[in-house]
Amino acid sequence: MTTTQALPPVRVNSPLTLTGILASALPKDLGTARAPSRYVVPVVFSRRPEPRELDLLQGSSISRRLDEAGYSDVELRVSDRRLLITNTNLVDLKSGLAQLLGIILNEVTTRRTGNGQNGQRNLMPSALSRNSGWKPSGGPPRKSTSTEARSMQGSDPRH
Repeated sequence: MTTTQALPPVRVNSPLTLTGILASALPKDLGTARAPSRYVVPVVFSRRPEPRELDLLQGSSISRRLDEAGYSDVELRVSDRRLLITNTNLVDLKSGLAQLLGIILNEVTTRRTGNGQNGQRNLMPSALSRNSGWKPSGGPPRKSTSTEARSMQGSDPRH
């Protein structure tokens, strides 16, 4: 006899957060000389985004904000319960992109509820830190320079 366990319901009014990187979907050759410099980083949402949140996440204001922060090539796409961060890498996330995405996602949740009283912080930087072994930077978001990227080329960015 097979038994199934019912999962607790996810509250619709709970903040949309990111729980961590889906490491199994990252390029297999990361940390090697053949690793791509840019790729898609899939991150798992805490729940399925609502239609209003999808509109806000994929709107032009988010693209403009990423561009102003130095991430002009980065695009955000949503696939079910995953945020697909395209044209980026783990170095960018560590250097401030994760922090920026956490702020953006918190604002999207606040704008969805329309009250600005959310009071809960987004979990992106801490979730990434827990799951990928890096600590978020305390400074403002910025894109890593090509010199920084070259200096990290030989290291495994997942550790």
